[in-house]
Amino acid sequence: LTVKSLLLEGDETLWVGTNKGLNKFNRRTGTAEYVGTGHIPDAMVIAGMVQGPDGWLWLATNKGLVKVDPHTQE
Repeated sequence: LTVKSLLLEGDETLWVGTNKGLNKFNRRTGTAEYVGTGHIPDAMVIAGMVQGPDGWLWLATNKGLVKVDPHTQE
């Protein structure tokens, strides 16, 4: 697993883009979870991330741009 990108959302959530997809790390609890949706296949490389003014995450992947709602992860 190789970390490709990081995005800090507020004080609590760290999004981690890797060569195997997207992960969400809760800095308060120290827990991490893999984010797997139909938009983000397991083998998708997340090379970069930004959060838009509407709060949605924009992911630069090896398959193109992907827009993800950080609350529903869809």
